[in-house]
Amino acid sequence: MLVLISNSFLIYDMTGSGLWLAALGASLAIPQFIFAGVGGVLADRLPRRVMLVSGSVIGAATMVILAALSFADLLEPWHIVAAGVSFGAALGNDWSARQAFIANLVHRSQLVRAVSFDQTSFHISRVTAPLMGGVLLASTGSEGTFTLGAVSFLIAALLLMTLNPRQDIEEHSPPVWEGISEAIQKLRSDSVVSVVIVFTAVNALFLGGFIYLAPVFATDVLNGGSIEQGT
Repeated sequence: MLVLISNSFLIYDMTGSGLWLAALGASLAIPQFIFAGVGGVLADRLPRRVMLVSGSVIGAATMVILAALSFADLLEPWHIVAAGVSFGAALGNDWSARQAFIANLVHRSQLVRAVSFDQTSFHISRVTAPLMGGVLLASTGSEGTFTLGAVSFLIAALLLMTLNPRQDIEEHSPPVWEGISEAIQKLRSDSVVSVVIVFTAVNALFLGGFIYLAPVFATDVLNGGSIEQGT
């Protein structure tokens, strides 16, 4: 959310164009969609901790590049859109691997509570990060925001490296095509899973995209800035 707040506000502040906001949204959503599916397949075949660490490192490297461009006063809208592709890929990979990784950290009897705790912390961050990001962007500019983002990603990578999970790769993973076929058959045969997938898709389609309009309302309707957007 810190990345979304800073990047969406900056790109609208630079261009005043809703089309650039749409481009930013697409640059995040398309690779996130692709890599979420790929990440789910890879999470059964590669060490999940390595996948999560690599995602954090990619995020940190992207933030470092944006921070360097900001300090040099060279930041352009297309830089932010290009960074969105990197963030989208990292987020898609992280989402699948992180959900699967929980099963390697706790006993099966604690799995439901662990997932609940993970989701609670995620949604707390969704509330606090925009507020923090808006204030940070207003007080330190893009340079400080991107620098803090890079440091946060690096800390996350270091913390992940300290974890000592139980078995981190499935012993008998089917070939990729069989795994995809099995998932499709599950969707066709299990109405509950199908309804959940459809609900998630509709929610993302009709509600998730509105967040990219926040800079327009914060700037043009409320006559404010990044703090109003974060709020």
